[in-house]
Amino acid sequence: MWATVTRIRAGGALQRVGTAARLGAMPSARAFAAPPQDPSSEAATVEAPLGMTAEEAAAKLSDSRPKTKKGLLLEKQRVRAHLRRLLPQFEATGSRRTKALNPPTMLDHTSSNLALETMMAAGMHLGHSASLWNPMNLPYIFGEREGVHIINLEHTMAALRRAAHFVKQEEPPAAGC
Repeated sequence: MWATVTRIRAGGALQRVGTAARLGAMPSARAFAAPPQDPSSEAATVEAPLGMTAEEAAAKLSDSRPKTKKGLLLEKQRVRAHLRRLLPQFEATGSRRTKALNPPTMLDHTSSNLALETMMAAGMHLGHSASLWNPMNLPYIFGEREGVHIINLEHTMAALRRAAHFVKQEEPPAAGC
């Protein structure tokens, strides 16, 4: 397919630049302002993209800078519509996030065998600084080492088992809630 490249001077004079052998030979598919060919001339030239006359390209370039909020909104809508036409294959890509939580399946994947060794390895025995302690936590404190309270893991394991039993006994909420 052959295409003719036409430039229009800011004064309105048309100038035929040449003919491109293929569509892919064109450097751009948009109208853009090029630097003036003559350094003494103040007028810039506009290249007409394929499928558009030089007059349309000049009108599009002059209208391409919206000056009002309505013009900005129209330009934004035009760009979105253009992108939707260009990238239809990406609409079905990805996955949808669901906001629904499925507690029964989450409980099936939890480990029910909790051991003191795994709790120690996880660092559950380390508490807060001894100077910032709350006296209500005294039954759960095993001791103190280097200014840090050590948590009693036997009390912690019993509390975790009670919490797990309570969660398993609860009914899942109805779908309408």
